[in-house]
Amino acid sequence: MGVYWRLSVALAALFVIGGLCGSVLTFSLMGPGRGIGGRSGHTRETRLIAQMQAAVNLTPAQVSAFRPEIEEAIRKAKDARRQALIDSDLNIDAALARIAGQLEPEQRLRMEQFRARRRARVLNWIAKHLP
Repeated sequence: MGVYWRLSVALAALFVIGGLCGSVLTFSLMGPGRGIGGRSGHTRETRLIAQMQAAVNLTPAQVSAFRPEIEEAIRKAKDARRQALIDSDLNIDAALARIAGQLEPEQRLRMEQFRARRRARVLNWIAKHLP
């Protein structure tokens, strides 16, 4: 009977340790400011300026002078990312169109419907996540 008691305690301890590790891991990955939608261009700009101030010891006048240039660089990076996603989606859509040319007429119709739904879903995601 002593073995079962020890086994029960060991399993309970293992369960508690697993729960604590899972909680810490979840919080570290999805905590405040992280996860889906947790980052935006504004926070990226703010974070970059704070890092620059700490590393270079910028004055408030310098920060205000450099802010427009940083905002422009971040805007260009977002535009480049959006364009790269659109270009890669167009490449996938072109491959699907080539595949559709090899299908039977009924399959081709279904492929066109699939392409239209997929394309709308991708463009909606890009518009929502990369405004």
